[in-house]
This record gives sequence, structure tokens and C-alpha cells, in this order.
Amino acid sequence: MRFEQGQEDFTRFAEDLYPGRYSRDYVKLLVEMSEAVQSLARRKSSTIVAHNYQYPELQEVADTAGDSLGLSQYAASRKAARVDFSGCLSKTLGGAGPYQRAYFLSTEQMLWRAKSSPRGECIVGTENGMLYRLRKAVPQKTFHPVSASAVCEYMKMNTNGKASRFPAQRPGGNQGGPRNSQGRLNGRSSRCSRFNSLGFAA
Repeated sequence: MRFEQGQEDFTRFAEDLYPGRYSRDYVKLLVEMSEAVQSLARRKSSTIVAHNYQYPELQEVADTAGDSLGLSQYAASRKAARVDFSGCLSKTLGGAGPYQRAYFLSTEQMLWRAKSSPRGECIVGTENGMLYRLRKAVPQKTFHPVSASAVCEYMKMNTNGKASRFPAQRPGGNQGGPRNSQGRLNGRSSRCSRFNSLGFAA
């Protein structure tokens, strides 16, 4: 990332989102840090990916930015020795994972892989709610959460009680998304993002 380009992009596209964040001194520091990160990535043969929700400077230092599915597909296609993900990885995977035998997949791809793999045990690195679906769909196999704390607080805001209050149909046929008790869209309901991995036990 060059200073002039970074300063221009951050000011033009992100100043209203993060007022006062991108001073000249801070952008200069970001440029230095991005050079250090990219140098380390080259030494580690690492691919860096960042979720769309991350700060602009993290998106800029990454090889690519995108949503969880797109980043999973990108990481799988690169076949890199190491993948560093800027998103919810620290909470989901806790810094540990069987990367030598891991598949970076969307949740639907995880289900397909779990069904088709000859392995009997899998380590699941995503929101722990996915384990219920995996265990129910493939009951003959064993699924272990990679971290007991891999829980998305925003996903868990959705409850049957809230769902029971949804009108059967919105005016004009629009079902809408999860809403609060006043009928307004619950903007938090879609804020959970994960980098999903499925590792197979030896």
C-alpha cells in the first residue's frame, strides 16, 4: 500500500465511516505496518484474506477481501501453505486448527464434505450451531468443535419466540428479515461471519 493512494482512498471512501481515524500520521504508520505484514506473509508463504466487514487497512493489506463463502473458495484454490484470515477466526478457531488436513469451506460445503469423506471423525471450525446439523445429517460420524467458545452472540439473538411474532407474510409478498418487537428489521441478525474449516482426525 502506497501512502498517497492509501490516504486518498481512506479519506474518500471511509472518512464518514470512521471520522478522524485516517490522519496523515496514522496512514503513514499503516503503510509501514502493511509492508511488514506483507514481508512476513512472503516468508511464511501465507495467503492473507479479509472479510468485507474489516477495517479498510486490513482489506488493503490482504490478498483479497470478500464474504465467508468467497474467501473459503479463494483460500482453497490457492493451496497455500498457510492462510491468515482477518475476521472472526480468533474467536472461532482459537488459534488452533489441523491445517495440514483442513478444508476451508462454506457451511453447505462442509456438510457435503462430511458426508463424502471416508473419515469417521471431523474437527469443525465454525459457529458451534453447525455441529447440530452435521451430527443430525451424518449421525454415524463424530464431530468435535475446535473451540467451545465458537459462539456468535448475534446469531443467538434469534429465537423461536421472536420468530413466532413474525407476520405470516409481509405486505407485497416480502417476507423480510428478523425483526424486533416493534416490527423493525433486526440489523444485528446478519452480523455473524466466520471463516469455516473442517479438519479430519488422523
